[in-house]
Amino acid sequence: MAGRKILETYLHKHNSGDPESRSIMNSRLPQLNGYRALVFDLDGTLYPSLPDLERQYKESLRFTAMSVANCSAAAADSILHAMRAAGQHAVEGLARLSGTDPNVLLEEIYFRLDLAGIREDRGLASVLSILASRIRLLVLTNSSRGHAERVLDRLGLGCLPIRTYGMEDADFKQKPDPVVYRKLLLSETLTPTQLLYFDDASANIDTACSMGISTVHIVPAATHRGAVDLTLPATAPAWASSTVESFLREVLTSKSSGAIPYAPPSGRTDPSSPA
Repeated sequence: MAGRKILETYLHKHNSGDPESRSIMNSRLPQLNGYRALVFDLDGTLYPSLPDLERQYKESLRFTAMSVANCSAAAADSILHAMRAAGQHAVEGLARLSGTDPNVLLEEIYFRLDLAGIREDRGLASVLSILASRIRLLVLTNSSRGHAERVLDRLGLGCLPIRTYGMEDADFKQKPDPVVYRKLLLSETLTPTQLLYFDDASANIDTACSMGISTVHIVPAATHRGAVDLTLPATAPAWASSTVESFLREVLTSKSSGAIPYAPPSGRTDPSSPA
């Protein structure tokens, strides 16, 4: 699949230390002028992945199932397992079981999560603030809109005009289901070629590539700080980078990218104002 191929090629190329090949790759950075929107995943993409959040989510989901079904933890786990086996999202299933609005249940589950592990990222805030008035900034998450907005606040990005799309906006479908991407495109009145999509999950990258969406695979384990061009035959343009910030800074400073000019700030930068 494209996502796994991107990861393998990225790790091979940046670890090879071949300056000639790296120069060629860096000369093929994307032109942001050609895109209408930058779309970001959350966990593992805009911030380092936090396994504890997944644990918290499962505990919160179990608690909701226990409350809805008035049952034990073991019985709740059995109910959730049966819903997954039937191809039904747990929140939708619990909503039907309780006669509750699934949007209310979804937000309730995510509102319990402790986001203290997510730290403010001034570097990311500064580079996104430069782009915010010139290109749409979107978040596409498998969580709720409310959770996405709270995460953005923790990162210091809450003051930026970033629109969020959660599960509730895709009829409780989740990435990598193509429906999720189609719903976003419809809501934003965009075509696949107008998006540049950032994600750390190979499966999500695969789907986006197959739909003609340009992608940046975020590979946190990588040591190379810049962007690597991994355009694959018969797919949309694809790159990989260790972080969103490092990729966008390299694009903005690249003379060959045709991108929006970027002047590095001096000293500490207030993330609420463009540098």
